Amino acid sequence: MYIFLDSRDLIDCVEKHRPCGGAALARQLRDKGASVLLTFTVVLETRPRGKATGYVVKFYRTLESLPHVFVPHTHIGEFEFREAVAAFLEERRPRHVLPFATSWSEYIDSFAPRQESDPPVPPELARVPLSAHVEAWLTHDQAPEFAPEFTEMIDGTVKQHRQLLGSRRAGKKHLLEFIESQLDQLRLSVPNLNKFSKWLLLDPGICPGWRLLQETFEEFRVDVGAKVASGDVPDMTHLF
Repeated sequence: MYIFLDSRDLIDCVEKHRPCGGAALARQLRDKGASVLLTFTVVLETRPRGKATGYVVKFYRTLESLPHVFVPHTHIGEFEFREAVAAFLEERRPRHVLPFATSWSEYIDSFAPRQESDPPVPPELARVPLSAHVEAWLTHDQAPEFAPEFTEMIDGTVKQHRQLLGSRRAGKKHLLEFIESQLDQLRLSVPNLNKFSKWLLLDPGICPGWRLLQETFEEFRVDVGAKVASGDVPDMTHLF
């Protein structure tokens, strides 16, 4: 069993010991055979601000003492869409399985893959705990954050779609074009685009994470007075 706890829930428990502390939560999770799902966003957002390095590292040692796995949330939509195409071709329901990583190094490599020219990664790096990575970040003043480029990218996409559609909701033609672009981007194909699109959009359970993100973007896009802010990037990642 997997449990997703929001950043505030983890801060309340691990740092503020309410309604229980990290050790008590870890015992309860192990008793139930459960693990906490951690994402890049949650790891960044839970970091205690304005605290000494030792305090922050201790926080992450407690966090990583919880049974946990890392979920590469940036790829969930792609995983779902690929599975949906396979299910459509085989005339069955999608069998969605979340992609997991068991170490921070493996997790980071999943959405920031190494280039062929990069030197090989020592096997022991995979065994370096998250808290040690955090200590290294803070020691060298290199703690990761969401780059402004992501906000600019979302803002540009929203403006482009608003220029095309204004406050009107996307019609069938635009939805078909979007789904076709997704297929092209992932180098996938289906024999009947109209039939696949109708099947994909008829049931939210076909691609739940992918669908939720698209509909959230649509609601934001039609509200022409809404502005893209820096906090929207981590907020969007929580939708996955």
